Amino acid sequence: MSIQSLVIQNEEKELSFDMSYIPEFFRGKCEVELNETAERKKQSIQELRKMLENDKSTEKICFHSDLLVQYLRHSKYNTNKALNQLRNLNALRKKEVKMFQPIPDEYFSTKPSAKFLVVFPKRSPDGCTMVLFQIGKWDPNELAFEDFKRIILITFLQILRDPMTQINGFKIIHDFAGSRLEQIKYCTPQNLYFFYYVSIVFFHSRTEELLNHFPKSALPAQYGGEILDIHEINFIETANKEQKENTVEGQPNFF
Repeated sequence: MSIQSLVIQNEEKELSFDMSYIPEFFRGKCEVELNETAERKKQSIQELRKMLENDKSTEKICFHSDLLVQYLRHSKYNTNKALNQLRNLNALRKKEVKMFQPIPDEYFSTKPSAKFLVVFPKRSPDGCTMVLFQIGKWDPNELAFEDFKRIILITFLQILRDPMTQINGFKIIHDFAGSRLEQIKYCTPQNLYFFYYVSIVFFHSRTEELLNHFPKSALPAQYGGEILDIHEINFIETANKEQKENTVEGQPNFF
């Protein structure tokens, strides 16, 4: 589907990342693609909660309803699949405790490397959250690889509190400008395999080619777009602070 047709169907010329409601078009998309209705949502939360209470690994955890909805949407309301995913999340939290802890807030002012990840202030026309990954800005000698991974994980955990992102997903731009072997050697599938579920990948030799996939209004000026300040919403630092409240039980959605 073209960018133009999506804009027409959405009846929205632009979609900001910071939203407080789900537009009608995307409520319909959630029902058609994710099988969500008000009644199914209510019943599935109750069913999944009971399954978790009867599971030895999760029986003592009182999961937040919004976290359950997040996993139900991802599983298209297959409660068995959502249960397995929540088991995996719980197991990962137990195994990698430090990975879920925020980095020191001062890193963002004292370590330029901590700003390698950016969430754009605008969404793509199909409602996806747009994220820029600039590996060339990360200095492994300044920011440890473990902290590098924590920033990525925490950022995506917090973005997923956004219902629009739960419904529509992400579009990630990987900019390898200025990258060196010492950085790329860390970015192997073995090191980063649990961060992304990728459906389609496009490779571009010129930044102008991004305009074939995104409107100018959603892209930074450095890529031929209209966004002058890509750090406008400063989401990464906010996410790091919010992560302090992210327990095994989960957190409420943004709205």
